[in-house]
Amino acid sequence: IASSWAWSGGARHSWVADTEEVLAIYALPLMTVSSVTITCADQYILDSDNLCIEGCPLHASSIVPGGSCFCDKGYTGDGATCNPCAAGTYESSGVCQPCAINTYSDVAASTAC
Repeated sequence: IASSWAWSGGARHSWVADTEEVLAIYALPLMTVSSVTITCADQYILDSDNLCIEGCPLHASSIVPGGSCFCDKGYTGDGATCNPCAAGTYESSGVCQPCAINTYSDVAASTAC
């Protein structure tokens, strides 16, 4: 005999199941969860296998391992998320600036026009 506890609407319920019921529960197929949001702690990023690993995200770097992340040149953001400066702009001191008159950059993530 197995005893289990469950919470429902703030009240705790218990039930007793015989061995056949317990075996039937474990025989159910596993469910696949398709929409789970995983948030990693600071200085960890989510890799392609949905694991939190130490490091900086794409288009970001750190001066020392485990240090603060900052966006690469041509990108702006907080180091956790870095976005490219759009075509027609360039990155200067962490800010996307419009190209000066008579200059243009036709690619994203430019550092000059």
